[in-house]
Amino acid sequence: MKLLFVGILVGTSALCWWLSGYDTMVTGEDWAADFRRRAMRCGVTPLLISTCLISPWIFIAATVLIGVIWASCVSELFARGLYTLMERQIKDQPENFNLWLKLAEAHGAYCRNLNLASKTIGRIEANRGFTKEQIQLAKSKLEEWRENGRV
Repeated sequence: MKLLFVGILVGTSALCWWLSGYDTMVTGEDWAADFRRRAMRCGVTPLLISTCLISPWIFIAATVLIGVIWASCVSELFARGLYTLMERQIKDQPENFNLWLKLAEAHGAYCRNLNLASKTIGRIEANRGFTKEQIQLAKSKLEEWRENGRV
């Protein structure tokens, strides 16, 4: 039983380290700060898992805390998966303006990443297959996201 529990903690720690790479605050610019941030998150999680054996109430509290600690990383993991799917569709159908606009909207309106939304709209502008009206529509959407405070 103890060996199984140790295995679970080791596996959890490895999974935590991998998942912490999806933290949007881990930028790669400051190795020491990134390491501290990841180590704190990855150190607290096995401790919380260890406390789960004490009582059902602590199990519930620890589960909620683990969910709060890892929500942003899991969210970023799924968002990147969505972007990958959208990029594949765009690669298959580069002339499909609606797909390009949906990708820009995902970046700008939903994920609040104005830089990536601007880059996507720049790619729309560079694509000669789109009309001036379509390009203008994309630019107006970008301005709309800025004005609405959604980004």
